[in-house]
Amino acid sequence: MNPENSNKRKKAYDSTNDDPGSIDNVSNRQVYVGGISWNCDEQDIKDEFSTVGEVSNVRLIYDHDGSKHKGYGFITFKHESSVQLAINKLAGKDLKGRIITVNVAVGVGKNP
Repeated sequence: MNPENSNKRKKAYDSTNDDPGSIDNVSNRQVYVGGISWNCDEQDIKDEFSTVGEVSNVRLIYDHDGSKHKGYGFITFKHESSVQLAINKLAGKDLKGRIITVNVAVGVGKNP
């Protein structure tokens, strides 16, 4: 293994890394959204969630052939403070005919 590559990898996982886009900080800035209408796309979700904070990523989960999303996804905010605002202001909101749920995203293998 190239030592230069090893150092880059270590830096990405370093908990002292202050980069808001680092792997360590992403889970603290992410919400799960369920009940998403099939009439919504990533831009619709981004527009709605941008009302509570700057959205850095929207990821809808698609079926196996990629033709239609499954009605849920994950939104990553630029700042942690936006997570609670999203839960407080957007959970239970009607978005294109469906009531959405908004919760703190819990990673695989983590217990709430």
